[in-house]
Amino acid sequence: MNLALRRLLAKPSYKSFIPICSSFKKCPSHISEKFRAFSTNKPLLMSNERPLKLMNLQKIVQPNFILWLKNKYFEFLIRNYYDATFSQSEFLAGATQAITHVSSLISRGQFEDLEELVDPDAVEEIKRNYDCLSDKQHRDLKVMEDHIMKMFIHQIGMMFGNSGKVFVEITVVLHYNSPDDKSLQDTSHEIKTAEDIIKAALEITKKVVNANYRFIKECTKGSESDWVINGVNHFSIFSNKDED
Repeated sequence: MNLALRRLLAKPSYKSFIPICSSFKKCPSHISEKFRAFSTNKPLLMSNERPLKLMNLQKIVQPNFILWLKNKYFEFLIRNYYDATFSQSEFLAGATQAITHVSSLISRGQFEDLEELVDPDAVEEIKRNYDCLSDKQHRDLKVMEDHIMKMFIHQIGMMFGNSGKVFVEITVVLHYNSPDDKSLQDTSHEIKTAEDIIKAALEITKKVVNANYRFIKECTKGSESDWVINGVNHFSIFSNKDED
């Protein structure tokens, strides 16, 4: 449907993603006590601004092992019956370029430029929610490739219609730092104690923005289409109030 998005999804990338979390051994008691000292019932975000949200979609943050296995099966199915060139790694490389481009347009409110890149119904919902966000939240929507901390395919799905049409839908999850955030480059503060480590970790975690992008294309033999984004959401796992 759109040559621009097809080229974005086809563009190679050699970026290595840094996991946002790792496995740790049991926390020593002196550190866990320090952590409890910071635990309160108060929300971590104290501003009165509306929580960041673009579409009313399920918020996905972590990988799912069962879906990971299913994704391997669907990758095999797509490669052998519909698109011999398809691979999850190549799709992620192209999706990175598409997401950085589309998110930049959304952050600047250039919705007219999303035509044929994003589904029209999705654009309308994004526009309504965009108008309720602050200027800072608008800037937070921009995904910069070198600010991505982790990115993965959450789910690959296939839909088979009664008319013989076949569609593939892929949901991508990423965690990134806002373009305004310089905390990862800021080394002016000194970290001397376990308390300093916990404070720094909490501050960095609170600044992480999560994003879910859902892509869809028709794979019917003889009627193949280009990838189009039909779901977009950016959000923080820390919120000062419940969302509607």
